[in-house]
Amino acid sequence: MLYSNIIDSIVPNSMQHILSSILIGLPAALTFSRIIVPETEVVLSEEEHVFLKKTNNTLDI
Repeated sequence: MLYSNIIDSIVPNSMQHILSSILIGLPAALTFSRIIVPETEVVLSEEEHVFLKKTNNTLDI
């Protein structure tokens, strides 16, 4: 909010630009986080669970 007020004289509607960049970057951030920290459990049904091998880092994948 403060940053938006500071640059508002240079960039009109700066708060809208900041919010739209956050919304555009959110899917990429979620996808990247799922790559870095993969799931360790696969749910087949409500009763059955299959546990995958736990990895220490992304190079073990």
